[in-house]
Amino acid sequence: MELEALMAPFEETGDLEWGAHPGEGGDAVSADGVEEGVKPRAIEPGLSSWAIPWNQGVVPGYRMLKRLGRGAQSVVYLAEQASTRRLVAIKMFEVDQVVTRAQRARFEREADIVATLKHPGIVMLYDRVAMSGGRMALVLEYVRGLQLGKWVAEARGAWSPTDLRRMIARVVAQIAEAVNHAHQNGVAHRDLKPSNILVDRDHRPHVLDFGVAKLLEVEGLTATGDEPATLAYASPEQLEGGDVDQRTDVYSLGVILYEMLAGRRPFEEHLGRRAILKAMGDQRPPSLKALVPGIAADLAVIAERALEEEPSRRYQSLFLLATDLRHFLAGEPIDTRAEPVGRTLRRLAARHWRYV
Repeated sequence: MELEALMAPFEETGDLEWGAHPGEGGDAVSADGVEEGVKPRAIEPGLSSWAIPWNQGVVPGYRMLKRLGRGAQSVVYLAEQASTRRLVAIKMFEVDQVVTRAQRARFEREADIVATLKHPGIVMLYDRVAMSGGRMALVLEYVRGLQLGKWVAEARGAWSPTDLRRMIARVVAQIAEAVNHAHQNGVAHRDLKPSNILVDRDHRPHVLDFGVAKLLEVEGLTATGDEPATLAYASPEQLEGGDVDQRTDVYSLGVILYEMLAGRRPFEEHLGRRAILKAMGDQRPPSLKALVPGIAADLAVIAERALEEEPSRRYQSLFLLATDLRHFLAGEPIDTRAEPVGRTLRRLAARHWRYV
């Protein structure tokens, strides 16, 4: 069946939501009640005056409509641009929030990074607006869609398992191509996770939140590591606090692909950093062939290669990961083949003591 035909059952459910860019460290948050081409409604009742900076001059040129959500360091509003009536997402610090120099620098760095990225699979930065007190607001593309995890849950009830797995492969290939664009522009995302990805009505993913992204060195393509934003999706090298390169995003996307296919993560976040590292050293994640009856062997191999603990054994770029997923969807041979069991056991035994 053609992939386009697979979209019809999901479209008929009619319960896709408005989505927006999340706050740093937070989840993408859905909102409803606003339709394109229709005059936006007033602020929702019950929200405190400090939660919605209704004064139009707070962000010059924009009318705040509702608060969509907040993360550890910022808040996101749905707004309307006065000159064009375009709906946008505005990311900013709370009006009454005390902002440190480090927070302001991180916010400005995110703006600098996102401004360099022009790809349909990455949420676009329209503008940065100077505010009173030396603050700044980021005016971002507003995406109508679902968080990736909720999209999978909705689709799981609409499609057959085989059709769903093919659509997952298609969506992950598009995510890989979008983040590969960032890599080509010297940027590692470093916090890929389902809540940082929205899927729109056409089942196209949009990557959000470059709040912890870092610039890669032009020649070596590495960035200094620090505390990973989300343990469950962090690569081993992130967990160890070492330098990272574009392959850390390969691993994180491998976790996302594995989770979408299996309904569980390869290693759970509640274990903690050290326990996750030890589990990675002791054993591979449970086989997708065992967890997902009927999964195509090539699709399982692609996901498991992206999850290799050693960066040198993973796909060396998201372009290569996307290419193998495209080969799989086209019924063509993939470039990756499963590792013989004996070799896997010898490799696991050799590295076991690293995390004991």
